Amino acid sequence: MHELSLALNMVEIAEEKAKEKNTSAIEEKILLGIEQDILDRNQKIVDANSLYFKEKNILCLNLMSSPG
Repeated sequence: MHELSLALNMVEIAEEKAKEKNTSAIEEKILLGIEQDILDRNQKIVDANSLYFKEKNILCLNLMSSPG
């Protein structure tokens, strides 16, 4: 059920973005799918790194800053 809800939410987002950017909803759905895939892969890397640091008892700090 959660996956269906997520898919419907992605369709709504794609339709909104398509209106804003004057593109097709299909193009936006493809882009959202690609973005979601990238974020999912990134999360797997984050989880693996977190587990590694925890197992090795390493304190890891994120010192990333943003402009503005």
